Amino acid sequence: MFKAICLIRRKPGMTREAFIDRYENGHAVLCAKLIPGMVGYVRRYVVPDQTFLYPGAPDLDFDVLTELWYENREAYEASMKSLEDPAAAHALAEDERKLFDLSSIRRFIVEERTSALPPGGSGQ
Repeated sequence: MFKAICLIRRKPGMTREAFIDRYENGHAVLCAKLIPGMVGYVRRYVVPDQTFLYPGAPDLDFDVLTELWYENREAYEASMKSLEDPAAAHALAEDERKLFDLSSIRRFIVEERTSALPPGGSGQ
């Protein structure tokens, strides 16, 4: 599985609840329609009052961690290339402008490793 991760902050002045609602019921639907080749599309919203930071660590500067899953790098690259279509690019850019602090968006590729855990979970 090939995954791209985005760290995104909501647009200033938007509440967390409005952000989640708009992302789930607007932007996520638009992305699923306009971005071909994804086999998984996950949003993980930060829960502010349940965040642990080590002493001296900076505050989190994002509201959502978004995962884009693809079968392989080639599928990802083809998907990103499809966004060169002017109509799709315009629709996504307009929606993102209303929802996100565009200066905050960071997208990167990750290599995932999974640990085998004993039956019943870790610590057993």
